[in-house]
Amino acid sequence: AVLLALGLGAWSDATGRWRWVPAGVVVAIGVLAIPYVFSQRTFSDINVAKRSRWQWDGQALGITFGRAFADEAPLWAVTAAGCLPYFSRLPALDLLGLNDAHIARQEPHPTYQLGHRHGDGAYVLGRAPDLITFRQPRGGKPYFKSGLEMAQDPRFDREYQRIRFQTVEPIAMWSETYVRRHGRVGIEATHEAGESDPSSVRVPGYLFRGAIGHPLPDGGLGALIERKKSVTVDLPRLAAGRYRVRLHPENPRVAVRVATTGRGALFPDGDDSRVFSLVEGAALRIDVQSKWLSTLLGALVIERLGPSSPSNADPHESL
Repeated sequence: AVLLALGLGAWSDATGRWRWVPAGVVVAIGVLAIPYVFSQRTFSDINVAKRSRWQWDGQALGITFGRAFADEAPLWAVTAAGCLPYFSRLPALDLLGLNDAHIARQEPHPTYQLGHRHGDGAYVLGRAPDLITFRQPRGGKPYFKSGLEMAQDPRFDREYQRIRFQTVEPIAMWSETYVRRHGRVGIEATHEAGESDPSSVRVPGYLFRGAIGHPLPDGGLGALIERKKSVTVDLPRLAAGRYRVRLHPENPRVAVRVATTGRGALFPDGDDSRVFSLVEGAALRIDVQSKWLSTLLGALVIERLGPSSPSNADPHESL
């Protein structure tokens, strides 16, 4: 506006005519500036730019996952493909395709806004990401083209579990993120030579249904188990043998209940309530409860001690 007025002023001085033109331009601009200023107060995108702070949620979640999973380096599928990969330093897959040549070239979804239209759910599931955070860092249910297509694929429900994680630094926030149950940060199963069923498993605390994913004092990621609340996890079929259940960190005040699902029975083994035998392979359900106070659980480990040695006691479906 100033340059326009100065230019017209110089032109009118040179011609000696229309000296009123610069003044008229300035007055007109001043009048038009009044509705312009008010429109800026209500223009939605400007308000988003002024008040948007969700990127700092991404800092908290990114730091939490990056610190806990640095060694495993899980593939993280994200919609917020700026702050989450930046702060976590983890390998990332952009669900909207800005950083993925395949997704960027897919047919756009007609109803989403520019920059949010592309996706390919089958391609994403084929990449087998270990973590998936839809929408902004606080996560939620599948969204946009990739997410909606993934939700319709039976592999998604079969392989992924939605978990509510809580961060503690630099801010406390919640995120609903999906974890691949048998991925890099999922259930670890060990097989002995010649056996199809695993002989031992390690279950991260956050995979227990009803638990809250929570940072551990050592920087790892486990679960917060609220007082008097039972949390449960279903395990794949274990081979026959004698087993022991251990908690990390060990906590004798936490009650652990082991039950078989479907066919099969377990036998108590001696005086140790966390040792049992399976005469034949069986799938298990583990229930953990903290009766007296809320506590943290890093992981639960079931390890085979040797061949099964059932006592004379009757077999039980649960222990």
